[in-house]
Amino acid sequence: MNQYKKIGYGGDRMNLTRRRYQFVEALARLVEESGGPVHYGDVADSLDVSKWTAYDMMRELVDQG
Repeated sequence: MNQYKKIGYGGDRMNLTRRRYQFVEALARLVEESGGPVHYGDVADSLDVSKWTAYDMMRELVDQG
């Protein structure tokens, strides 16, 4: 099984590890539920990880594009 998932819109696709994909899914769900911006602490709580882990992952996702 491929460990990467491709997500994106139109021609813009990015490969994400399963872990990064989990973060993107959680972030998208929380944004939809709140109707606005989401704090990385909320993402951490939803995935049962530390706030530092969530912050680092969010930075990695931003850097990845």
